Amino acid sequence: LGVAAAVAADDGETAARLYGASQALLESINSVPSPAERVIERRLVPALTESLGAGELSFKLAHGRGLGLEDAVALALPGDVRRATTVAAQA
Repeated sequence: LGVAAAVAADDGETAARLYGASQALLESINSVPSPAERVIERRLVPALTESLGAGELSFKLAHGRGLGLEDAVALALPGDVRRATTVAAQA
């Protein structure tokens, strides 16, 4: 959902990072994308490549793959919730 929200908000950079994080998570649990996720991938990757360019997409995917689970979840949250969560964690 975070990827879909980022794409809907026209935020390709966040979508790419979330996609990279999801790939890393699936690999860490020895899993593969579901058929529904594969349909999304077939649409998402070309759209992100067109939006960001191949080099920038690779960079953002790598960045996303390096995120920890908490950071990936925080990134997937809407901006207002993300800021509130960050402020609460710092208190």
